[in-house]
Amino acid sequence: MAKATTVPISPAEPFGSAARRVLEVRAAEFLEHVPAARTGHDIEHLHDLRVAGRRLRAVLEVFDAAFPPRLHRELLREVKRAADSLGAARDLDVQIALVERFHDAASDEERPGVAALLQRLRGEREAAYDAFGPALDRLEGGTFGGQVLELTAP
Repeated sequence: MAKATTVPISPAEPFGSAARRVLEVRAAEFLEHVPAARTGHDIEHLHDLRVAGRRLRAVLEVFDAAFPPRLHRELLREVKRAADSLGAARDLDVQIALVERFHDAASDEERPGVAALLQRLRGEREAAYDAFGPALDRLEGGTFGGQVLELTAP
């Protein structure tokens, strides 16, 4: 799992200033994981993206009072939508890894059934990865970057 960048905050720093700095870092970390997660080559990339999304969502929730309500609400909604769409794909990644271990340990009689289950799960995984694409597209190419810039502007 990718470590979060430490964002030092001084108790003397104004709340809004700290909120903007932390949001800027967490939003950049989130977007940094998107390209690798889209490929589906390594299930840990999707995991890292989900973790970065939870961190970003936490920043938006903890510092909500520091941001204009309408813009904050819209950005939080987009982050939640993207995070929700990633969940099904991640669940399937974990299920496939588990069933692959069963397949490796299965008897000759059990293998065809386990292989059929794996094939079905892999098909569902492919569909789940395709399904989260539009939510990530909205973040990468939509208004997300502009919203973050607007919220992080002094």
